[in-house]
Amino acid sequence: MSTKRLLCVDDDPDILKQRKLLLEASGYSVVSAGSGKEGLELLAKGPQPDLVLLDYMMPEMRGTTSPGGFGRTIRTFHCL
Repeated sequence: MSTKRLLCVDDDPDILKQRKLLLEASGYSVVSAGSGKEGLELLAKGPQPDLVLLDYMMPEMRGTTSPGGFGRTIRTFHCL
């Protein structure tokens, strides 16, 4: 079974660091982005992640508005 790739998007660097450490220790491959814009740029470069963990409240791109941007970029997008 291949390692699952996760994209974590959050404007708080401490949260990104903690999340990355925890998830990598659990066997995931983690790519981090400090903004919604950076997350979309990483998605455009590929490869597609298996899961995007997206901060709901970021200054430039809120979780309520970003699914349109992320949803257009990711093949199968489900917002929970």
